[in-house]
Formats: sequence, structure tokens, C-alpha cells
Amino acid sequence: MLRTTVRLPSELLEAAKVRARQTGRTLTQLLEHAVRAELALQPTASRVAEQSPTYSYPVGRHPIEFPTIQPSAEAASLEDRLLAAVLDLQTFVVAQPDRDVRSDNAILGYDANGIPR
Repeated sequence: MLRTTVRLPSELLEAAKVRARQTGRTLTQLLEHAVRAELALQPTASRVAEQSPTYSYPVGRHPIEFPTIQPSAEAASLEDRLLAAVLDLQTFVVAQPDRDVRSDNAILGYDANGIPR
């Protein structure tokens, strides 16, 4: 077995020592178990190679159809007033022109392989 130095935040080291005592193990045994458990997990790097789906919509069109609701002027409940305000905001946002001609992936910063730049 090799010896090495590992730097840990003091609160993490103290918590690890407590857990080792609680479970009847040495700190070395606890850390070895934790590293083995981490290495047994499937690496997430393999998912990076998967092609991310891309979605495109016609310029100036929004993919969601919003219902047209005209609440009465007498709508007294807070829910009705909030719903009306949200619908007004949605209508305003959907009516805005598309000013950015880049693709969704370009805006988000992904290359052709779906890898962040």
C-alpha cells in the first residue's frame, strides 16, 4: 500500500473521522471505501458523446399556443388578476421579434457534437 497526502476541508475531515468511529473503521478504511464506491459509479463523461436533441422553430413563431382569456373587469380574486397579468406578459413576449439569428446550440455554447465550448 502506498501513502499519500490528501487535502480536505477541516469540517469534511472531522465528519469523516466521526463516521469512521461510528462505523468501527479507521479513517483509511472509510476513505478507501468512499473512493471505491465513487469509482464503481458509471462515469458521466460517456454521456457527453451523445448527440443532444435540437429543436428549431420558424423565425417569429412560438411553439406554444397560449389560450386567449379575457377576464371580466370585475374579476375580484387575486388568482384571476394574476392569471390575466401572466397571460398579458406571455402575449407580449411571444409578439417580440427574434433578434438573435444563431441556433439554439450556438446560443447555449455547444459545438456540433453537443459538447460545451
